Amino acid sequence: MESIEANEVEVINFPLYDFPLDHPAMPQVMQLLRTQAPKAVPRRASARTGYCHNNVDAQVQAAGGRRKTGWMIEWVPGLYVQAMCHSVWEKPNLALEDVTTPRPENKSHENLTTYVWDKSLKIDPRWPPSYMNQFLVLSDDPDVHLAVKLFRENADWIAKRIEWAKTVYGMQWTPEKGWAAPFSPTMPDDISEGLQTSFEALHRQRALIHERYFQN
Repeated sequence: MESIEANEVEVINFPLYDFPLDHPAMPQVMQLLRTQAPKAVPRRASARTGYCHNNVDAQVQAAGGRRKTGWMIEWVPGLYVQAMCHSVWEKPNLALEDVTTPRPENKSHENLTTYVWDKSLKIDPRWPPSYMNQFLVLSDDPDVHLAVKLFRENADWIAKRIEWAKTVYGMQWTPEKGWAAPFSPTMPDDISEGLQTSFEALHRQRALIHERYFQN
């Protein structure tokens, strides 16, 4: 958990684990994602967390092969399955490898990323990816369902901010420097307030769940 003073709310991240290939809910996950044939991809991670698409592009430039974009499938056991847009490296010999360091909240130790390719996903590495995480809720707890709903609302506001930056002010983004613009634009009040409100609501809801399920 990380404290963000500017937002006056504590950031709550639940412990995540790589989703087992043989889990009974895997067919439902594949139906949700409209794809098939998930794999356990070896994770030999050394590149920067959160920049998988750019990491793979750099690896392809250095060693050949190609970027394959799909979904990384993780779960909070008993609560929900989460699929995040994710790229892995397809080597020249066609073997797959995940070169990106996992986020700190991933507590798995097997060094295998549960991954499925999705040819419909198109990534422009010049911009932060805008594909929303997909969820399969496993719990009947209405607070868990609400937390997923609030995540989607916050993600919607993030997507609006990206679209505003791209189309209104012509801002540019790079993984090295983040956002850049020829001047300092002021974000519209509705987007700024939407981001703030949805962020705080999400993490307050997560705090309730964290206290219920993860504090001994």
